[in-house]
Amino acid sequence: MAFANPAGPVQDEAFERIAALNCALLSMALDDGPLDGVYLDLHGAALVESFPDAEGEFLRRVRAIIGEELPLTISLDPHANLTAAMVKLADAVVPFRTYPHIDMKEAGARAARLLFDRIHRGCRWESYTVNWIFGCRLAPNVR
Repeated sequence: MAFANPAGPVQDEAFERIAALNCALLSMALDDGPLDGVYLDLHGAALVESFPDAEGEFLRRVRAIIGEELPLTISLDPHANLTAAMVKLADAVVPFRTYPHIDMKEAGARAARLLFDRIHRGCRWESYTVNWIFGCRLAPNVR
């Protein structure tokens, strides 16, 4: 697990290296055999010099590797900058609910339960409900 304190925009080179490493690991996992789904624990408010929506760009790259049908859930900081791209690319978005973030494990468990539900149902949630879970104070950020 990695940890970093907020320190302004992420440099393009750092983002590209981190994204490439994670995407390569995901590609290797797919090469080893089919995956049932993907869960990512993201921050949600990263800013990269060339991408104001860093998580949205990272999720776009992940979707390019795993395809549109493989279930993908994410968890985010409660003060994430939730974007339309993030909502569109993830099957479920689950926030931490506390600050300080003492419920990261619980948020991951909620995201995993939603991932398992999506895997077992075999269809996208759009068919009968919304595909994100957030408190009302964050919902206005989605446009």
